[in-house]
Amino acid sequence: MILSPAPSDPLLPPLQLFLELTTRCNLRCRHCYIRAGEGEARDLPASDVQGLLGEFQAMGGEFVSFSGGEPTLYGEWRPVMRYARYLGLEAMLVTNGVALSEGDIGFLDEIGASIAVSLDGASACVHDAIRGRGSFERTGRTLERLGAAGLGERVTLCFTPSAANCADLPGVVRLAADLGLGTVYVSLLERRGRAGDVIEQLSLGPAERRALIFAMASLQERYPEIALECLNLRYFTERLRGYAISGDSLDRTLRVTAEGALVLTAYLDDEPFQLGPYAPGMLDRLWWGDKVRAAFAAADQRVQTVAECQDCMAWPWCQGGSAAFAWTAHGRFDAVDGFCAAKRDVLREMAGGW
Repeated sequence: MILSPAPSDPLLPPLQLFLELTTRCNLRCRHCYIRAGEGEARDLPASDVQGLLGEFQAMGGEFVSFSGGEPTLYGEWRPVMRYARYLGLEAMLVTNGVALSEGDIGFLDEIGASIAVSLDGASACVHDAIRGRGSFERTGRTLERLGAAGLGERVTLCFTPSAANCADLPGVVRLAADLGLGTVYVSLLERRGRAGDVIEQLSLGPAERRALIFAMASLQERYPEIALECLNLRYFTERLRGYAISGDSLDRTLRVTAEGALVLTAYLDDEPFQLGPYAPGMLDRLWWGDKVRAAFAAADQRVQTVAECQDCMAWPWCQGGSAAFAWTAHGRFDAVDGFCAAKRDVLREMAGGW
């Protein structure tokens, strides 16, 4: 699908900058979306990172995530995170947690950063089958140290549900509550990188999608002290619980790969979302260019063109679902996002069979 330019469409500044500092990694996760740890390592030059941060802040950006690969294997990760905080940006380290030291934790505390730690199971049996032997124990020790350091409210557990671990979500949320952690973020599986090689094995089936929605809604009720989020479901479970929430049709995120490529959104790699290589002074021009405007215009218009959305019983709660995951599934925005049937089934069960 080719997105037609819409240069007159209004556009807000980017909200988040997602920096993939390196492809280096100390794990080989089955569902890694960039094949981290394979082939020759690539690092985003620290001078480019500093330039990106300055330009992003000048555009009115607010949040920056430092990821990888494993970002703590990037030699300059502390200086670039400190610089982000100096600029007044909210900074998050996205890590697997297996090698975060006491010194690293002290540094993150000192600069006021938040920490996202990947946890794909409530037990070693489940987590290690996805992320590698011994990783659950090492990540668990890191989570305990973060809690003991008083950083629990700044910690997000990142959980990617798949056929291998979907039933473990309640246990992961319970673990977060026991450790006093602030957030559990549920990020749906992406069809790229190593995950693309095993997508048929790991993808959620119809029953598992329904179970995930029920689990999200019930866990949000049971653990109100935990911010349980799944932005890929576009606030469906929050609306089920009576909250009036809306959001952008696409996330206002710019992602920069370790090779220096600029990409619109955290989830999409296809050509319409590739903005080109980063060069100093280019961030502003690329964001306000026709390509970004066209993507947002097409995402905004999709609910008017998707036949399945017209008169759908789930519309008041779904509101069209996720444009990004419609593209992931079908290569176009004017399509359903893959959770439509599950949402309708959930509503029927809740209503006693509409």
